[in-house]
Amino acid sequence: MIPATSPWLHVGADDDPNIRLIRAVVHLAIRDAIHGPSRQANDAMRYINGHNFENDCDWLGADPRLIRRKLQERLSTMPRRHYTDDEFRAFHRRYTTEKLSLDVLAAQVNTTSPTLSRNFARLGLPIRPRGAGDRSPTPRRPADALRALHELTLLLQGLSDIPAADRPAGAIRLRLEINLTLPQEKS
Repeated sequence: MIPATSPWLHVGADDDPNIRLIRAVVHLAIRDAIHGPSRQANDAMRYINGHNFENDCDWLGADPRLIRRKLQERLSTMPRRHYTDDEFRAFHRRYTTEKLSLDVLAAQVNTTSPTLSRNFARLGLPIRPRGAGDRSPTPRRPADALRALHELTLLLQGLSDIPAADRPAGAIRLRLEINLTLPQEKS
């Protein structure tokens, strides 16, 4: 069933089948522009921005400029459907350099945090653990870094000292990233 109404179109008691058909066409174009897949949305926007839409609105007694303005307002508040890989890489640079949360970045670029997270993972771009904020996993002071390395060394030695029969099945995979910036000596 094709709905023949839209919140932006006046609904009259027209029994004229031509008017009902035109109203349904305009309504479907609005709906496709908002909710349709990319190809349908593009086709709908071509129609809405074209001369035929203006003629159809004249038949309906509707203002095409008003409908276009309301549609643009609605579309500007919706998440964008597609970004390129380069755009996701640029978003990731902002995420890491500005230390933004995924939620804040998503709001700024008009998408959702799961979309950012999924595409960062697809591109092999790392994300911080949830709730990590601007905390860095790397110790800030050299003494703390050396202490952490010593503890890691002891842990790894302890794992290798476990007899093979007592080790859990499977493999242990470690991902270790160490960034040290030692203070320069003053002369």
